[in-house]
Parts: sequence; structure tokens; C-alpha cells
Amino acid sequence: LQWLGWLFHGLADDPHQWKRNQLALSVSVFVWFAGTGFVTPFLALYVQQLGNFNIEETALWSGIILAAAPLVSAMLGPVWGVLGDRMGYKLMLERSLLGFTVGLGLMGLVTSPWQLLAVRSAMGLFGGFVIAALAIVSVSNPPDRVREGIGAIQSSRLLGMAVGPLI
Repeated sequence: LQWLGWLFHGLADDPHQWKRNQLALSVSVFVWFAGTGFVTPFLALYVQQLGNFNIEETALWSGIILAAAPLVSAMLGPVWGVLGDRMGYKLMLERSLLGFTVGLGLMGLVTSPWQLLAVRSAMGLFGGFVIAALAIVSVSNPPDRVREGIGAIQSSRLLGMAVGPLI
């Protein structure tokens, strides 16, 4: 999280600060989605080991568990947006990254599918990462570079989603 300290540091003094913001955000989004994608291919195997289910039960549990975090995150997106406006987007990024990291660690400690579902749901509570990243781009990039910044964030997201499972 230390390198996220770049964000907004000396913005008024450095006319090229937006480039550092853009790089830090793009790398963060890539790592976030690569990390998420890294877990996805193994989740069904993990669920199978946790519950000793047949194929149909494993598929059902895996689908529910995979859907939990994005579902909760989508419902809370507007809340994190409002809090970002009030408390700062950098803080929202750090909160989200910390929650995601702790959640990934806790996923390795669960002993039942219900616990895994609870952890994944809690990870969704810490969502809003991309929302904050896009908000930072929209306020820190020069007006003629906002579209470029949003494109870079979305490209980093998609690239992370592709690279994670490959790893």
C-alpha cells in the first residue's frame, strides 16, 4: 500500500502528477483483478474438498460463492462512492485493497463452504475499488486525458482478469 502514497501527493506542484496517478491506479487494478482471477479456477476444487460434494453440489456452491463478493459489492457501490466523495478516494482504495487482501488470506483458513461464502461476502463489503479508481482518474487527469485514463483502468481490469487464471 505504500506506493499508493503517490496518489495526490503534491498534485498542485507537479503538472505531471496525473501520470503517476494513472500508472499507480492501472497497476493496482491489474493486480486486484489478476489476484481475483488467480483464485477463480481453483475455487470449485476447494469447495469440493471443503464439503466432499458431488459435481452438481460443487457447481452450485461454487457459483453461489463466486457470485457473493460481486453481488454485495454492486449493492454497496453507491455507498462507497458517497464515502469517497466525503472522505477521499485514496482512503477508499486503501480500505478496499486491505479488505481484499485479508479476505484472500481468510479464504485459505475456512473449513466449510458456509465459511467460504461468508468470507467472500465480506470481501464484497470492501468492494468499490474500481469505482474509487475511476473517480480519481476523473478528478486528477487533465480534462482532455480523462477518457484515456478511464480506458487505461478498464484495460488493466480486463488484462488482470485474463492473466490471473493463466498464472
